[in-house]
Amino acid sequence: MQDTNIASAHAAPGTGGIIISVLHGADALAQAEAAWLALEHAGGCPSPFQSWRWVQGWRQHFRAAEPLILLAEFSGDGKADGTPLALLPLQREKVAGLSCLTWLTARGLQYGGMLLHPALSEPERKNVLDAVWTVLLQERVDFIDLPLLPEDDVLTTLLNEECVRGPENAAFHIDFSQYEDWRAFELALKPSARRARKKRLNKLKRTGELTFTVHPAGPDLAPVLKQALQWKRGWLDAQGLHGALPYQPAFEQLLQALFATPDKHDAWRVAVLALDGNPIAIDAGKVCGKRFHAWFAAYDADFSEHSPGKIALWLMMQWCMENGIRAYDMLANPAPYKEEWANGRRPLVHFMKPLTTAGRAYVAWMRHGEPMARQMYHALPPGLKAMVRKPLMYLRGGK
Repeated sequence: MQDTNIASAHAAPGTGGIIISVLHGADALAQAEAAWLALEHAGGCPSPFQSWRWVQGWRQHFRAAEPLILLAEFSGDGKADGTPLALLPLQREKVAGLSCLTWLTARGLQYGGMLLHPALSEPERKNVLDAVWTVLLQERVDFIDLPLLPEDDVLTTLLNEECVRGPENAAFHIDFSQYEDWRAFELALKPSARRARKKRLNKLKRTGELTFTVHPAGPDLAPVLKQALQWKRGWLDAQGLHGALPYQPAFEQLLQALFATPDKHDAWRVAVLALDGNPIAIDAGKVCGKRFHAWFAAYDADFSEHSPGKIALWLMMQWCMENGIRAYDMLANPAPYKEEWANGRRPLVHFMKPLTTAGRAYVAWMRHGEPMARQMYHALPPGLKAMVRKPLMYLRGGK
């Protein structure tokens, strides 16, 4: 078993010391499990993509890079006393031949972030963040790459001072908090939008018996998830995105692990829209607090003229509001349908810290060359996209 490296940093006077444990190698997750779950259950997990269930599932099914987890704890007599304050989940990987530290499960997540105990005061948070960052900079890598960090995250203030910004992103959401009930939300829409959505729903109802149910994760969902993945791959084929993540067998295994395996916290959900008992669309995600994170959605292309994906989204929004969920989160990466439906936008910042000459060159490419290459790529027809996708993915570390 690989040893755990431990470095220490001191908090400001009067707050006590902080011990930073650097966990790496095959046993890093096992060493972090107790502290991770304690922080998550205390409410210190910023999104599903830093949850223990997500990370465990991802690393079990995907060929994984080496984890590097920084754990901050209160110290007593120079030793950690077992009270977790924060956990920064990272992994060490190769990007275009360079060594890099980035978010753990970076290829699949939609939000970056660290777990931070919610009871910490602002000065305590600053002490913890400073201590973690000081230790992190001692790692021997070419650069640190932290994309998809919400601009309103507490970590952003520190990284603004320490890093340069790479290409930015955004997440879109539908905020229900200002509406008393579902009817009030409907009436707030433009009449034309409200009519179009109801017309679409009524047209589909005329073809057969339409049902919409929201299920907790469980084994009965396995065949529905398998079918939905086939729908998604068909849609990706039409877009020329043949190398996308859902094509990998590990993705199907992860999908089943998250949504076809019972969840004792009852947070992972699958909404199924069915016509005459046959599923035609799904919307799968996780409830975190008062927010539903819509991670995976797909629909049967044979019913495209009825827009089943949009109908499922509309009905899931209603379910959220009727069950006390205050926001439907469509996650990262802008898309026309997200902008059409959303009434809120959350900027996502990309922070980069070069630590060597080679790292500085790569960061310069990511900041200036990569956005131009991305713009050119999206303007290509599907056939040409497939030809240039592989070299572009190499330059982006396969993400």
